[in-house]
Parts: sequence; structure tokens; C-alpha cells
Amino acid sequence: MTPLAMQVHTEQVQETWKSAVPMHRYGTPREVAQAICFLLDTEKTAYMTGQVISVDGGFVNTGLLA
Repeated sequence: MTPLAMQVHTEQVQETWKSAVPMHRYGTPREVAQAICFLLDTEKTAYMTGQVISVDGGFVNTGLLA
């Protein structure tokens, strides 16, 4: 739910997106920032390597990008 997304997504696109995404809503900039803060915390992520972390409300798991 960023200013850019709201600028380019019409109401119809927003409704389609929300119905397709398992969380049924847009993510917030704060939610993305929280994921970034997690990744920056070397105590929590020191042993992590080569991971893809999707902060997308389940969008990738729907298969819509395939």
C-alpha cells in the first residue's frame, strides 16, 4: 500500500489483487521494513544463506506469476 501502487492501481485492479492474494489486502511499507530489519539483525540471521523471503501476503504462492 504505497503511494506509487495507489497511483497506478485503479480501484478495479486493487479489488482483483485483494481477491487473489491470500491475505486479501495490500502490504504496508512498515511490513516490508520489518522484514528488512529482521534480515539486518545478525543475531537472528547469522546462519541464514541463500534464501528468498517473499513479503507479499502469499502472492507468489498463488501461482499468478507462472
